Amino acid sequence: MTTAEPAPATTSTSVQFTMGATGLTSLTWNGQEFLFPGGNTPSVVNAFSVDAAGNTKGLKTSPNSTVTDGQAGTVTQTFDWGSILTQYQALEDKLAINVTIQNAGPGTIYRYWIYPLAFTFPATPVILNNTATFNVDGPSSIYWDYVNGVVDLVNEDVVQPLAIGFWQAESPANKKWFLIVYVDPGQNLNPNWPAIIRPIDPGTSDTLTMSLRFGGPGAYEDQLAGDIYALYRNTFPRVLMQSAPRKPIARLSFCGRFRPGFPTNPRGWFNSSGVDVTTAQGVANFHKGLLSSADSCIAEMTRVGAYGGILWDLDGQQSDLSYLGVPEMAEIMAPELIGILDDFIGKFQAAGFPIGFTLRPQEFNVEIGVINVSGTKVTWVRGAQFQSSWAGDINGGALAFGVNNYTIASVESPTSLTLFNDTGTANQVPYFYATLTNTDPYTVMQKKIQYTYVRWGATLFYVDSTLDYQGNITPAEIFGRLREEYPNVYIFPEWKSTRHYAYTYPWTDAANGYIFPSKSTMLTYPLGGGLIRVPSDEQIASVQQQLAEAVAAGSVLLFDGWYPHSGNDVVKEIYARVNSRRI
Repeated sequence: MTTAEPAPATTSTSVQFTMGATGLTSLTWNGQEFLFPGGNTPSVVNAFSVDAAGNTKGLKTSPNSTVTDGQAGTVTQTFDWGSILTQYQALEDKLAINVTIQNAGPGTIYRYWIYPLAFTFPATPVILNNTATFNVDGPSSIYWDYVNGVVDLVNEDVVQPLAIGFWQAESPANKKWFLIVYVDPGQNLNPNWPAIIRPIDPGTSDTLTMSLRFGGPGAYEDQLAGDIYALYRNTFPRVLMQSAPRKPIARLSFCGRFRPGFPTNPRGWFNSSGVDVTTAQGVANFHKGLLSSADSCIAEMTRVGAYGGILWDLDGQQSDLSYLGVPEMAEIMAPELIGILDDFIGKFQAAGFPIGFTLRPQEFNVEIGVINVSGTKVTWVRGAQFQSSWAGDINGGALAFGVNNYTIASVESPTSLTLFNDTGTANQVPYFYATLTNTDPYTVMQKKIQYTYVRWGATLFYVDSTLDYQGNITPAEIFGRLREEYPNVYIFPEWKSTRHYAYTYPWTDAANGYIFPSKSTMLTYPLGGGLIRVPSDEQIASVQQQLAEAVAAGSVLLFDGWYPHSGNDVVKEIYARVNSRRI
C-alpha cells in the first residue's frame, strides 16, 4: 500500500525539493537538479538481525507500505520487523537527512545497508576515490568537486560510528550515485572498511543524522563543514600536556634485518655473522660491543642535537612476527642481554637522553623449550610441551629454532609434532613458539609502559602494528587513557585516525610521501603534529623544505641515529633553520 499527502515544494534560500508518493521527485540547489529519479529511494539493500541464541537471519527489504508527508518532508516505510522514517529538511544551502530505524522484531538489528537518496551531479566529480567515511575516531565529511560547484556529505553526529558515503549507481562511475548509510560489525561489504558496531535492540530505535551541503565553484571544505570539525574538536579536545620536542628523536636499531639467519647470532645483533651469543666468551664479547655501540649512538645523537632515542628492536629479529614490542621480555627473548641491559640503557640516561622503546598493543605469549629434530618430525626434550592449537594458529603458527621459523603442520601429542618442511637433523636445540593476539590493548600497553617507566624511566614509545587482524585501528580512546595515566610520556602510534592526534604524535613516513597530517586532521586539530621518519640520504634533500615546514608546525623528525651519515646532517640543518626561524 502506498499513500501520499499533497506535496508542495518547500521554500528555501538555495535547496528545494518536492515529494511524491514514494519519496522525492525533485531536489535542486540554485535551480540545478540533483535528484537521480530512477533511484527509487529511500530503499533498504539488506538488513540482518540476531536472536539471543546467536541465530542470524536476513530481514525483508521491500516495505509493506510507504506513506509520505510533503509538509513534514518524511517518508515512512513499514516492514514486518519495524519501520524506517526518512526525513528531509531544506536548510539554506544544506539538505538535512534523518533516518530513524524502529526495531519491532524479536531480534537485534546488527547490520544494515540503506540508500536514503539517489543523487546525480551536474558533471562528473573530479576525484572519486574518497567514497566512504566511518565516524570512527574522526569526523565524517566527504567533499566532492564537480567543477561548477562542490558538495559535502557530512555526518551531523560526531560520536557514534556510522558508515556514510556515495555508492556508484552506474558503471563506470560517473554522475549518478546513491547516498549510503551502513552498519556492519563483520566488515562484509568491504573488508578494508572498519567494523561498524551500532546495534538496535528489540523495542528500540536509532536515528542517523547526515546532511548534504552545497557550495559554488571554489568553496572550501572548511567553509561547508567547518562546524562539524569544530564540534568534533570541542567534543574530543586535544589534551597533550606538553608540546612536541624542538629536537629530533633518534631511531636506534641494533639488529640489522628481519630473520637474519646467522647460526651463532640468531637475533641478528649488528647484522653480523661474527657475533656469537652461543658461548660464554662470545656473550662477553657481545656485551663489550653493545656498550661500545651505545657510545657511538650517543656521539651521533649529540652531534645531531637529538632530544632522545627509541630502542627499536631490543628483543631481536629472530621471529617471523618481526618487531615484538616486548621490552619487558627482552632478556627472555634475547638471553645474551642478561647482565648488560641496565648498563647499556644507563649509558643513554647518563648522557642526559630520554629513552624509549617499540611497543605493540597485542598480547605476546611465548613458550620456550628444547627439542630434537629429524626431518619434519620434532620431539620434545624439556621445557614447554606442544599444544594442539599451534597448528594453523593465525596469531603465530611457527616454531622458531636455529636460523629459521618453521610452519607447523600438525601436533600429534604434547611431545610430538610435524613440520611442513624438512629441517635436517639436530639434537638438544633451543626453540620458542610465540604468538601475538588482540586482547585488551590498554592493559597490554599499560603494563609495558609501566614496566619500562619504572625500570628505566622510559618516556618515548613507538607503537607498532596498531591494527587488529581485521584491519581495525587501535581506538584513540585507548591512547587517551594512557595519556591520562602517563602525562609526561610521548606516544607515537603507527596507524592512526584523526582523534589519535588529540593524545599522541602519530608516525608518518616521508619515504612513502607522508609528511603532514591529513587534511581532515588539520581541519580538526590545527596544531596536530606527528613523528616523521626521514627518508634515505638520497631522498632527504628533495623534501627538506617540507620537513622544515612540518617541524615548524609542530611535528618531530625521526632519524637513524646509530651511525653517522649525510641524512643526519640535513636533519641537523633543518632544526637549525626552524629554531632560528629561517624557513
